[in-house]
Amino acid sequence: MRLEERNNEVSRECKAITEFFAKGNYQSCVLKGQSNICLYPDGLKGLRTPGDIDLWVWENDCKILQNKKKLVSVLWKVSGKQLDVAVHHAECNIFPKTPVEVHFVPSFAINPVTDYKMRRFWAEYSDCIRLTDAGFYIPTDGFNLIFQMSHIFRHVLLEGIGFRQLVDYYFVLKSFFEHTSECKGKLSDAKTVLKEIDNLGMNRITSAVMWIMKEVFAMKEEYLLCNVSEKYGRELLNEILEGGNFGHSSEEHAKLKVDDEGNETLTSKLEGNYATIKRGMKLFWSYPSECLWVPYLCVRASWVRNYWRKQVL
Repeated sequence: MRLEERNNEVSRECKAITEFFAKGNYQSCVLKGQSNICLYPDGLKGLRTPGDIDLWVWENDCKILQNKKKLVSVLWKVSGKQLDVAVHHAECNIFPKTPVEVHFVPSFAINPVTDYKMRRFWAEYSDCIRLTDAGFYIPTDGFNLIFQMSHIFRHVLLEGIGFRQLVDYYFVLKSFFEHTSECKGKLSDAKTVLKEIDNLGMNRITSAVMWIMKEVFAMKEEYLLCNVSEKYGRELLNEILEGGNFGHSSEEHAKLKVDDEGNETLTSKLEGNYATIKRGMKLFWSYPSECLWVPYLCVRASWVRNYWRKQVL
């Protein structure tokens, strides 16, 4: 009952923040968490543990957000203080109990060439959203298959992934294939979705996820996007079991030093970057085109955060 109440509360907050940005001439779309419960069957909708709100935001008169500084300024004024700005999103304090991450783009790739392709993809398919009965927008199933695969891939390479993300992907797949006849327009068939996944360099991780869908979740073969890979699937399964979401169960995470308030210290940040690079090198032979660029991403992410910390509210 508490989970259901909390889910209802977060859904109301999703509607409220959607209306807030709409008043400022921004289009928005709820990603991951609260958008996924719309795809769960009735008996499970309210039982998914809710987290923060991930909101993709862009200006109505642009294909995709252009003036990042303008949006960050709005977020800081609403929050009343400067908050962290990362490569693809900014934190925002709007609700007392629910953290909000406002995304400039839904996700990003580690390889700069693939990242450029991904940004073009987000711009081209930014209209692949639909309004829910709860009053906020979510991605279409075809868009979701590509976006959430990129999210899984990035977490696997950088931080760690848990089964919750795989359970979400199970229901996205199920919804996509069960409602194929109702889908119209862009990304409405599996062939097109798979073509875009291949173009974004995610065919190998997709075959690994499909193996888990088949062997762990007992998904029907007609619901799988592509042929499965036992080799990469078992490797992915081991990563999930060893580290979990954000690698919280890994030894590297347990060793990170934090201050008395639980915040990262300079030492823990350096250790964190080292652990990220070490993780990337561990998976190098499976995903070389992305893992090779992990050190570059660590530098880029650090530069972005430091740049925004120097800006004036």
